[in-house]
Amino acid sequence: MLVHVVHLAESLGCSQILVVVSLGTEPAVQEVLTAYRTGGGSLRQVVTTQYAEFCQDPSAVLSGLEALSSPETTALVLHANQPLMSKAGLKVLGSWAERGRDVACLTDDLQAPWPLCQHGMPVVCGPVHQLGKWAEWRKSAAAKEAAVTEAYPLEDDERGQLLEDTSNAPGWKTAFGGGVHEVDATSLLLVRSRADLAEAEKLLRQRLVAHHQRQGVTFRDPDNTWLGPDVSFGTDVEIGIGVQLMGTTHLGDNVVVEGPTVIKDSVVGANSRVAAFSHLDSATVGDDAGVGPFGRLRQNARTEANTYVGNFVELKNATLREGAQACHLAYLGDADVGAKTNIGAGTITCNFNGRSKNRTTVGQGAFIGSNSTLVAPVTVRDGAFVAAGSVITQEVPEGAVAFGRARQTNKEGYVEQLMDKLALQPTT
Repeated sequence: MLVHVVHLAESLGCSQILVVVSLGTEPAVQEVLTAYRTGGGSLRQVVTTQYAEFCQDPSAVLSGLEALSSPETTALVLHANQPLMSKAGLKVLGSWAERGRDVACLTDDLQAPWPLCQHGMPVVCGPVHQLGKWAEWRKSAAAKEAAVTEAYPLEDDERGQLLEDTSNAPGWKTAFGGGVHEVDATSLLLVRSRADLAEAEKLLRQRLVAHHQRQGVTFRDPDNTWLGPDVSFGTDVEIGIGVQLMGTTHLGDNVVVEGPTVIKDSVVGANSRVAAFSHLDSATVGDDAGVGPFGRLRQNARTEANTYVGNFVELKNATLREGAQACHLAYLGDADVGAKTNIGAGTITCNFNGRSKNRTTVGQGAFIGSNSTLVAPVTVRDGAFVAAGSVITQEVPEGAVAFGRARQTNKEGYVEQLMDKLALQPTT
């Protein structure tokens, strides 16, 4: 949730982002922010400051305001457990503050702007010195008795004092003025429980799906699609039932993803198809390529154009060059497979010797027969063939055929003798 809010603040062009944390939670907060940076987040400046109480208390806001350089600075107060805040609504608050107005606040109902009277701090924007007055008032006993008699939209520039404290508490009557901007109720959802978190995630997914639908993406079952905020699409993409798209993922033009499939931190090239029950993690699929069903590409797996990774094939830190294919039941780990090479069913690269990983290199136009074992480090040169069932431990020269299996022996008429022997053995 924190990353969502920080990312939103970044998108608004905030020059400084300050995170107020509870005492003892700063290491966890820093870990989250570090992971965000590592994943490509562009935090310009995040300063964390300690605070010992519940972080939605007005005192926490005062603690944050004290760390800002100038009392005339315009500050925006957001809450880490309010991840669905809309950029459009916050821009209205910022515009109000830039026109020299006082405190501006968000609400989901202009007739009953509950954030102004609830305990805790609403989403507010304004000069630091005015926000300080606001927070001090929120801490006071007078705030518990206060009522909002008038609240007008920020767009109404003809109004003067838009908010009025009617508690008659000395010093507060004209301490501040401000305005209210109405937003959708879901934007103000506060996450206080796992149930709230699940609801927020669902609403965020619905927003994301609706946005991409407007851009031309087809979702066969929008309610059963898991979609992350950093997923992007080309044109005319089709997403099947039960697909999960996570992390920094991009699907190119005319891509089809059948469900259920999981794709995380991966790129799928134009006109490619990912069949059902496939799993892609940190992988790149080229244009006009196919994966699955039941294909698995992980940790720097890469397939170029016109390749095919079929059912129950796994790639790890491996590259399939243009036109190569591995159609069935294969494991290619730490491998480079040349263009237009065929990997037969049951082929594996033995990449781990118990202590370290080693690479297998297969040249272009090669043919690896079914049930072959390539013991790394090993190289199969361009145009070479490996006979089915072979165990390859040495380099196979260009254009050669390698046989790495025991010679077959046929014993004519031996079946009858064998059955007689077996008949004499006790049954178990």
